[in-house]
Amino acid sequence: MKVSAGRQFETYERSGNEIRIHWNIVQNDKEDMDGNVVPQWEADEVVVSVLDSRSAIIEAIIGTTYSTGAELATINNKDTDAEAYAAYQSFRVLAKSLADNINV
Repeated sequence: MKVSAGRQFETYERSGNEIRIHWNIVQNDKEDMDGNVVPQWEADEVVVSVLDSRSAIIEAIIGTTYSTGAELATINNKDTDAEAYAAYQSFRVLAKSLADNINV
């Protein structure tokens, strides 16, 4: 899910038994009604439980971008759409990295 805030996101933010994981964090300043530039940050986010397994966290991250059907179609069409398959594989690597580096 895309989120935005007036502050920069941390990659991992724990609140109780939940961990918010952020990636693709970018600053995208906005102009308010008075013409003042206001800092605005955007990121992709998933919320997982501190009790979730590594595989559940990876699945949750991948699920923010690919439905199960889209994921299967991308895998099955790797020979006819190599670019989409490469993007999927790259995202899988990111999801695994994010899951492996939780230490909050």
